[in-house]
Amino acid sequence: MDRLVDILLLGLPLIVLPLLLGLAAVIRLLAREGRGRTPRHSRVLGAINLAMMAPLGLLGWSAEGGDLRWSFWFAALVFAFLGLLGLLLPRRFAD
Repeated sequence: MDRLVDILLLGLPLIVLPLLLGLAAVIRLLAREGRGRTPRHSRVLGAINLAMMAPLGLLGWSAEGGDLRWSFWFAALVFAFLGLLGLLLPRRFAD
């Protein structure tokens, strides 16, 4: 368990990459009004962001300090919010 947490902590900068890509996909989806391949990219990145909740939840659960624990759980909620936006926003432009 400790080894897994150490690996996740080392990969933390890479975990932020899907968050930024998901945010960019949502903004691009709004700007292009759902045309082109943007809805598909938004859905894929939304699913990836929802999947990132598990590693961040594990990091929050294994954190020793209370503030650190809450920061990882807040980050997991941000990932969940962007994931849901990425999955549900393309439906707005489906017509």
